[in-house]
Amino acid sequence: MSDETATQRWLERARMTWDERAESFDVTSSANATGPDRKAEIDFVVETLSLPAGVRILDAGCGVGHFAIALAEHGFQVDAVDLSPAMIERSRVNAATAGVSIAFSVGDLASLSAPDAAYGAIVSRVALQFSPHLSTALDEFERVLTPSGKMWLAVPGALSPVYRHSWRRFLDDEPDDMNYVVPWELIHLLEARGWFIDAQWGSFDAIGRDAGNPVGAYDVSQLPLAVQQASATVWNIIATRAG
Repeated sequence: MSDETATQRWLERARMTWDERAESFDVTSSANATGPDRKAEIDFVVETLSLPAGVRILDAGCGVGHFAIALAEHGFQVDAVDLSPAMIERSRVNAATAGVSIAFSVGDLASLSAPDAAYGAIVSRVALQFSPHLSTALDEFERVLTPSGKMWLAVPGALSPVYRHSWRRFLDDEPDDMNYVVPWELIHLLEARGWFIDAQWGSFDAIGRDAGNPVGAYDVSQLPLAVQQASATVWNIIATRAG
């Protein structure tokens, strides 16, 4: 099987998976969007990114759109892309309900339609692990960012409930549609490409009825950074270009 064929099969499996999950994911995501910690997190990110109002931002792997909506409500121009048509359909409904204007599109993170230097920042939360060629996706992010562009990226920790079924990849005939990138790998990859890590933090919440994170019951702030990264449901990174 050629590399191109393998990549297309990977993307098609991921697309089908998220089309099937779109309805249930929308319910969970909508509840999380109104949770007590979401506003504080968005406010922190906006302050840390330190971008002028009106800057254009790309939400890469937007899911059902709630982070894109929150950024639009802060006065940014937001484009949002996701591999799943069903996710994009729900994103459009959610944005209309919130009364914000966002340009949604279906697409692959490794082949963005935007021109060079189109965005002042990119948000990509819990999406990069679905990329069959992570470095190529980062190439695209760098291409569509301005020279002073910034990124808010997030991937699961090694022990995250998101990765709870990772062992099944050794049994399946078809390769899994996750690359299982973990926080320190992404950080090393970014630094090797000349990025600085401005901030990093984790969330340790559950992701569903059968996917809790037992570490969430503890004060994880006292744990070594590597342990926090490994056990986080989602580990967030804000990065800026060197120089």
